[in-house]
Amino acid sequence: MVPEGKITDERLKAFILRRLLREGKPIDFDKLKKKQIHNEPISNKRWEDCIKELQNRGWVFIKTSAFAGSFRVQLINKDIANIIEYVDEHWQEK
Repeated sequence: MVPEGKITDERLKAFILRRLLREGKPIDFDKLKKKQIHNEPISNKRWEDCIKELQNRGWVFIKTSAFAGSFRVQLINKDIANIIEYVDEHWQEK
């Protein structure tokens, strides 16, 4: 579990990207239920705190493409005008 106060962007991004691909639409931050990050349980409050932290950091998640067994997503940080492209060639929905 990520220690309180030390949210790891990479782990949260990976989780959110998988949700974006699975849902095929932007995340509704107000309706998220209990989720897991890398198979580690996370409470509703903790998840909401993580989402708020990412939003506070200015992250916007955009699905750009998906194909058999892999996907590519851009994460845009509007506050620092930074774009990170995340590619996972081995992702599989469980």
